[in-house]
Amino acid sequence: MIYDKKVIVHSLSGALDDMQALVEQWLTLEVNYVSFVGLNASQLQDEFLDACVMLSIRDGWTPADEADPYFIFSSFFDGERMDEAMEFAFVLGSRPVRPVCVLQI
Repeated sequence: MIYDKKVIVHSLSGALDDMQALVEQWLTLEVNYVSFVGLNASQLQDEFLDACVMLSIRDGWTPADEADPYFIFSSFFDGERMDEAMEFAFVLGSRPVRPVCVLQI
């Protein structure tokens, strides 16, 4: 199945083992929005942002460069607010014509 370039991470465990590897994959796939929902959602978003920064440093990107290839818009919804996260994903930018990918961890 082909998904829209938006990902919702539904956290049941509150932890994600290798955020950097996921961020690298999302950058390769040109994902433009990631939302974290559930247990430790704000902490997971912080880890996500840290991974984006660490990848940009690793690859030598500087703010003087024209575009930031390591930027993915993100948000978090504490608790079990999947309906709000889905609604936000659908109204953000253009309405997706494909399903939004939900990754349950």
